[in-house]
Amino acid sequence: MARFIKIIFVLVLLAGCTSQPQPEPKAMSVEPVVDYYFLDGYTGKAGEGFYVISGEINEVKEKLKKILAGEPVRSTFSRDESINLVVFRGVFPTGGYGIEINSVERAGNTFIVRATFTDPGRGAMVTQAFTQPTAIVPLGKLPAGSYSAELYVKRGGEEKLHSSIEFVVETAVAPPSTTVPPAPRSLYIKVGGYEQFTYWGHNIAINYTSAYPYQTVEIIIDGKEKKIEVELTSTPRGIYWKEGNLSFALKPVLWEIRDGQRIPFYEKTWNTTELYFEVFPGGM
Repeated sequence: MARFIKIIFVLVLLAGCTSQPQPEPKAMSVEPVVDYYFLDGYTGKAGEGFYVISGEINEVKEKLKKILAGEPVRSTFSRDESINLVVFRGVFPTGGYGIEINSVERAGNTFIVRATFTDPGRGAMVTQAFTQPTAIVPLGKLPAGSYSAELYVKRGGEEKLHSSIEFVVETAVAPPSTTVPPAPRSLYIKVGGYEQFTYWGHNIAINYTSAYPYQTVEIIIDGKEKKIEVELTSTPRGIYWKEGNLSFALKPVLWEIRDGQRIPFYEKTWNTTELYFEVFPGGM
């Protein structure tokens, strides 16, 4: 009998050691940012996702594009980086796909995000343009440690765990950045048009000289000229290139009236008299 009592006593002690109270979730005072055109005309295929991405909004935008293009997702950060939880609904050919952050809570080192996803009803009037509904939940700078985040999504009244992620914030502080990359600069230009501007310390000019029999455009970067000629019957994919620390894109554009709105459509044909030009950080 004494042996039996000892065994029971040991089991009770072990149970007491392993059963630790879990911290109660507490509401966080954060202001999520919701943007339905977050990726600025991005039309690539991409589904829903939940990510940890560091940086300001413009940096998050560029990093998310790279993730969708196949770049590995980071899970280790430094304590001097501003951390964001990114709720991404995907890429849709129209509007009407909603995203709402209902609450953000913290239980110890676990962040809990609750969101609602809605889809357009049958026959609903929606914008005829690509959308990328995204919510950014800023957490700010975090102390060194191991963290996790959980996303719960409500659809049609039922809430389920969508995904969970883990990440680490290290003690080492990354060296301060001396230059903050600017937001992309884009413009539409019609045949015969000329635009000149300064971007990230570079003098850039674009001269759209002709739309027939070839699309002819001159791009001048810090005095260095690049001439582009494209046949009207060529594959309508845009032209992309890099110069120094900058990346460039030149795409044909057509405009259509949808639901009373003038909507741009890119890379449909080079037989046009208007082009879309964009410059952004990221060259090599």
